[in-house]
Order: sequence, then C-alpha cells, then structure tokens
Amino acid sequence: MKTSEQKPQVRPISLRLPDDLRKWLRVRAAQNDRSLNGEILAALKDLQKRVGAWHAAGVPERGH
Repeated sequence: MKTSEQKPQVRPISLRLPDDLRKWLRVRAAQNDRSLNGEILAALKDLQKRVGAWHAAGVPERGH
C-alpha cells in the first residue's frame, strides 16, 4: 500500500494590516506574480530563514 505525503496543516487567520503596508505588499505581490497571501508567506519564510541563520551565527535578535 502506497502512503501519500501529508501536506502541512494550513489554518486560516485574520490579519489586520495598515493601509500603507497592505498597498506595499500588493505591489510586491504583483511584481513577484503572487497573491497577497503568497507574498506574505514568502516574506515570513524569508524572515524565518534569516532569523534562523542569525541564531546559528550567535547573533541575538534585535530588541531582545
């Protein structure tokens, strides 16, 4: 019997954004041929990688 790969569970959230940030994200999304949701995910994943790299290098997070 073949087992299928399980997809990560995705749960919807409500996110309130200031108008200027929403507009900026929409422009970036259009430039990157993504939806607004896709652009937010890409930005968060990029930040997650950078923060992980900072921790690996022993650099503390800003503001902490």
